[in-house]
Amino acid sequence: MTAVWAGFSARLAAALLAVGAALVLCPAAPAQLVEVAESRTDPLNAEAYIRIVNPLGGVRVEVWDRDEAKLEVMRRAEARELFPFLQVEVETGWNRFQVTVSALPVPGVPPGVDIGEVNLVLTVPRPVTIELLEARSGVVRVSGVRGAVTASTTSGNLQVQRLAGNVDLRTEIGALWAQFDLVRDEQRLRLASAAGSIRLGLPSDVAANLRVRCGGPLKCGFDVPIREEEGAVVISAELNTGGALVEVTNARGRTEILKR
Repeated sequence: MTAVWAGFSARLAAALLAVGAALVLCPAAPAQLVEVAESRTDPLNAEAYIRIVNPLGGVRVEVWDRDEAKLEVMRRAEARELFPFLQVEVETGWNRFQVTVSALPVPGVPPGVDIGEVNLVLTVPRPVTIELLEARSGVVRVSGVRGAVTASTTSGNLQVQRLAGNVDLRTEIGALWAQFDLVRDEQRLRLASAAGSIRLGLPSDVAANLRVRCGGPLKCGFDVPIREEEGAVVISAELNTGGALVEVTNARGRTEILKR
């Protein structure tokens, strides 16, 4: 089932022309932002697959012990007339839940002009798999998910904690923060950034094969050899006889691996 939280009426035309002129002529002028909140709850299998794409704001994923998904949407803009152009499309099924956010063209507003933001909070069953979570400048937070998690941002920060499955996390220039209280031998943790900082917290007794390659500063709380190789700082070591695979790659940003 697909639902689109958007709409348009011809009677908005005059108001949109005025709003469009204000956005174009005074893009940096301070304004009182208007907010509107919506929510929905849908049945969802505990082992479902989640896909979220939000180029207009942040995403927070939380968990609960129900076979349901609850989506909360907060739109913010300088005028209510802009809300229908901040589109949130939701596709649901027993084994999948997909959210796609986009900005529709606004009459009188040139392409590239920011018309507002959309922030999402999604609460899902603990065992779900997040097979895609993409954002641009908004902050992404994921907590407590037991299935695999794949998430990426461009300039927004990416924060995860208490994840129990395989992890693939990437940023371009946003900061990446990941904290694990327990890492199982079968897990694979991959963290990468082009120029953002990476901060990874691992339990002191973690059994892992640690592979790190950084073009920027590197700090490691574990007693492992660090060497330079072809202009990069490199770690290739077993922690507590090895186990899970932990791979960290950072082209230019600062990297910290902390022993908790």
